[in-house]
Amino acid sequence: MFFIWGRGGNRVTAGEATHQTCSTCNDVTQFNTVIDYRFFHLWYLFSFLTSRQYAVVCERCGHGAYITKSEFKQTHHKEKIPIIRKWGWLISCLLMVFLVSYAIYSSKQEAALVNQYMTQPQVNDIYFADLAKIDSSGYNSEIHAYGTMKLVGFEDEYYLFAIANVAYDKKKGIPKTLSTIEYVENDDEIVALTEPEIIELKNSNIIYDIRR
Repeated sequence: MFFIWGRGGNRVTAGEATHQTCSTCNDVTQFNTVIDYRFFHLWYLFSFLTSRQYAVVCERCGHGAYITKSEFKQTHHKEKIPIIRKWGWLISCLLMVFLVSYAIYSSKQEAALVNQYMTQPQVNDIYFADLAKIDSSGYNSEIHAYGTMKLVGFEDEYYLFAIANVAYDKKKGIPKTLSTIEYVENDDEIVALTEPEIIELKNSNIIYDIRR
């Protein structure tokens, strides 16, 4: 993972201060209250201020004098520093908490749905599994063979599965469009499993997902 980090700074105008004579411009000009701030960032979003200075400066040439924070607050209520720079760290933390919470919630919802499919099976349900670890699948070997099994019927206490005619060494190899997967549905190649066997395969993570 690459870490994109760095430091930066900017000047923002908080508002008008006064009209007065500028020693640099030798003229009466508008003076504004400004804030010079520095920040540290990680991935540009996670950022926090490392310093800030308040000043009253000439609008024309930028020269002026620094003031204290208490002097600044006497005439201005807001600093006008961009939220992403001032509170970026907090926004990032809240975003991370939300994403983690959502991931946990989604995982629980998906697990509940899979359990429902297991207890209330229907013909044409698609089971995702490491076919190499399932007896009679045709993929038995020492290497992984990730693929799908389609529930095609029931016979006594057995669930009958047709096995996909192609398997992959990684889970992500399985096509996302399940309708494109072809199955071997010859009677002599149907895999029969009992409910306890399916539960054991699920608990062993050999069967790892079910879609309907």
